[in-house]
Amino acid sequence: MSNIKLLTRNFITLVGANGLLFAGFHFLLPTLPLYAASIGASGAEIGIITGIFGFYSFIHRCRCA
Repeated sequence: MSNIKLLTRNFITLVGANGLLFAGFHFLLPTLPLYAASIGASGAEIGIITGIFGFYSFIHRCRCA
């Protein structure tokens, strides 16, 4: 069995950047309906906008994985 070090500086940087990207998407999701309401969107439009955002996020994650 080889002695390969997993926790290298590059790996930790990559995990940190991925965590920030993940957090950015999930910080946007709760504020998106509030923003849409503030610019005058109806309840149905807010639902459609939020649904499209969630659907696109799911498709993008599946495509990139």
